[in-house]
Amino acid sequence: MNCKPKFAAMLVLLPLVLAAQPARVLVHPNVPPPNQMRYEDLWSVDLRNLSADALVIYLHAELSEASAGLVARANSNYFHLAAHEARSLRPRYITRVWDTWYLGGYEEFLRRAGEFPGGNYTLTITAIDSASGLELGSGSFRQNIRPVSPPRLLMPRPDDSILDLRPLCTWTPPVPVPPFSFDYYFRLVEILRDQTPQHGSMTIPRRSSTIRPGMCSLTPGPGISRSAARAGGRCSTVIRSG
Repeated sequence: MNCKPKFAAMLVLLPLVLAAQPARVLVHPNVPPPNQMRYEDLWSVDLRNLSADALVIYLHAELSEASAGLVARANSNYFHLAAHEARSLRPRYITRVWDTWYLGGYEEFLRRAGEFPGGNYTLTITAIDSASGLELGSGSFRQNIRPVSPPRLLMPRPDDSILDLRPLCTWTPPVPVPPFSFDYYFRLVEILRDQTPQHGSMTIPRRSSTIRPGMCSLTPGPGISRSAARAGGRCSTVIRSG
C-alpha cells in the first residue's frame, strides 16, 4: 500500500531534479547602446561551453515588452562549441533564422524604422541543444527605449535671409536628453527659385555642405556655429538630423 505514494513522489521530484541541473553553456547577451534596440541586437552574444563535451546548439531569442508581453521570437542556425570553448557570436554569423514570430505591428515598424518602438524591453537568449531540444543555459538584459524628438530650428528662422558668412544657428535639444554624448548632422542648402524647402533638402544643390557640430555650443543644449555658404541673395536653411 505504500508503493503508490512513493512512486508518485518520485514522479513529482524528477522534474525538480532536472530543473536543478547547472547550466552547461554560459550565455552573455551584449547590451546595445542606451536607448537602442535593433534586430541585430538580438544576435549579439558571448558563449562559453562549461562542459567537457562538444556541443551543437542553436540560439532562441525572445523579446518582451513590459506592457505588450512577448513581441518577437526567433531561432538561429546551428553552432558547434568545442569542450570549454568560448565564442563571440555577432549578427554576421547568423546565416539562417527560423520559427520567427512578431506581435502585430512590430515587424512592420522594425522594417520601416530599423529598430523597435519605444518601450521597456527584456531580451532573453537561450542556448538549446540541437539533438535533445534541452535548454543548456540562458542570459537576459533589460533595455528602456524612449523615442527622442528631432531638433527644431530656432535661429535663423525659416525663410530668413542669410547674409553673414558665419551665422549662428541654434536648435532645441532632444527630448528626453540622452544620457550619452551625441552629434547632429546638418545640411545647409541654397533654396533655388520656385523650390520649396522640402524639395530643396532632397536635391543636391551647388551650394551645400554637411556640417557636424564640432565647434558649436547648444543653447540650451546643442547648437552650432560654423561658416555657411554664401548664396549671393536670399536663401533658406533646411535642417535634417542624421
